[in-house]
Amino acid sequence: MLSVLDEWLERLKRANPEQEVVIIADGAGWICNWALKYSWAIKILDYSHLKEHVWKAARVLYGEGKKETEDWVDTIMDRLWRGWVPSTIEMLNQMKLDRNMGSAKREALDKLVTYLKNHKGFIAYGKHRNAGRKIGSGSIESFCKQLFSMRMKGPGMFWSEEGAKAVMSLRTLYLTNNWDLLWQKPKPINCLKNAA
Repeated sequence: MLSVLDEWLERLKRANPEQEVVIIADGAGWICNWALKYSWAIKILDYSHLKEHVWKAARVLYGEGKKETEDWVDTIMDRLWRGWVPSTIEMLNQMKLDRNMGSAKREALDKLVTYLKNHKGFIAYGKHRNAGRKIGSGSIESFCKQLFSMRMKGPGMFWSEEGAKAVMSLRTLYLTNNWDLLWQKPKPINCLKNAA
């Protein structure tokens, strides 16, 4: 699967080097590590997935269904929404210094701090919103359903790897309104440009 994405991203970049490419990740380590190899792509952590992690910590800290839990989540998410990742990490680390805090609460904060540290380069929601970018993967998940499930998993359908790649490439061009890219001649590469 990733080889297909790698191939498609490389083709897209060659066909239109100026086109902005955004990778929205759900926070899984393997996806984020894969995305990092594309230094030219904009990488975003899915906002809903981040919020799930904050809620998980909040439930351990304050309990289920309490106003204090909801208020804490709102505070943390507001800070992350504004892009205050380093200061939020520091705030969470300061909370861990409370001597009355039990090990389960300290562990929940540790997990959240680690998650934020591991994904801090993907959390710049203010900048992305100002640029008009999406910060959630819902539309992408819907697109994948249209791209793969609806077209590739119909009753009685069987695909070779090459056939599946070809159909997905064509379907992607169609669904992203980039059909004309298929018919453009590749831009010539000037090999002598950097030879001097």
